[in-house]
Amino acid sequence: MRDPLLFSWISCWEQAVLTWWDSVLLDSFDSQQTQRYEAFRRANLNKAAVKKLANQVLSQSVTAGVGTAICGFSKVFTGEIVELALKVQKEWADADVEGEGIENIRKRTKSDGSLGPLLPDHLREAARRYRLELRGAVGFRGSIGGGCGNALGAGPGVGGEGAVGGVGRLFR
Repeated sequence: MRDPLLFSWISCWEQAVLTWWDSVLLDSFDSQQTQRYEAFRRANLNKAAVKKLANQVLSQSVTAGVGTAICGFSKVFTGEIVELALKVQKEWADADVEGEGIENIRKRTKSDGSLGPLLPDHLREAARRYRLELRGAVGFRGSIGGGCGNALGAGPGVGGEGAVGGVGRLFR
């Protein structure tokens, strides 16, 4: 049986350690990173709507804990897509810079030097790259995300003995 006094002391100690780590993390951020972190902490999904959607998709009741977990994974996924979309935006801007005069570059950028808001095309391209990167990731080993290492995903011989390109099944 757990001693309630010992258990409360341990949880207080753990909370103090977590608070200390948070302060160390926040102290190491510059102002832009701090703003992004605060926006990430404030952002959340409507748990009731996510739970309702999960109930409909799975055709069974989902507990509150599962709904919270789905919200957490969705938040991380959204963050990864936005990061990738920002990378796409920068790549496209850098590709456009080649051969342009400085006047045209200044017209496309804001006064603070940023590239402006993300466009739907940036998000679509980020989602496309994300899907390509993860194609074949579950149950296979290989290059980034699995598969045979090419952009088209898993190639011939996947899952068999002597598979082409060194690709083999992880799970039987």
